[in-house]
Amino acid sequence: MIPIIWYQSSSRGLNRNRSFLRYRKERERRKNEKENDQGSMAENSNGFIQPSIPRFDGHYDHWSMLMENFLRSKEFWGLIEEGVFVPPANATAEQLKKGEDSKLKDFKAKNYLFQAIDRTIMETIMNKESAKGIWDSMKQKYQGSTKVKRAHLQALRKEFELLGMK
Repeated sequence: MIPIIWYQSSSRGLNRNRSFLRYRKERERRKNEKENDQGSMAENSNGFIQPSIPRFDGHYDHWSMLMENFLRSKEFWGLIEEGVFVPPANATAEQLKKGEDSKLKDFKAKNYLFQAIDRTIMETIMNKESAKGIWDSMKQKYQGSTKVKRAHLQALRKEFELLGMK
């Protein structure tokens, strides 16, 4: 009789363990899905796939094209082109509202730029007051560098060809 009682309680214990294991697997699966939001594409609650923020890897021309497209898709590109709307001193309620909305959008755009640019590069940017300032600083610092690199590479190729002819 004792083995039967032990067997019954053991059977219940196994069922509980199986339920617990299923619960843990499901919880880990959900946790992994949340962590995978950092991947190249993330799915939001509506089932739409959202593109990830393009990381700056030193190739400004390519990054700026990707980032511009990303910011346009989020409807923040106007801030990069025009900057934050500053209402006049005697602004109407509508102009004040537009100014506040513009500041909020600027914070969001700056957040995307902060996530896209490495900390060491961000430390070298002086103007971090607005998304436009960050964009212009990156453009000034890195856009010319690819053109200079191409010109230098072309000069080296020419020099190499001249050496090959001798």
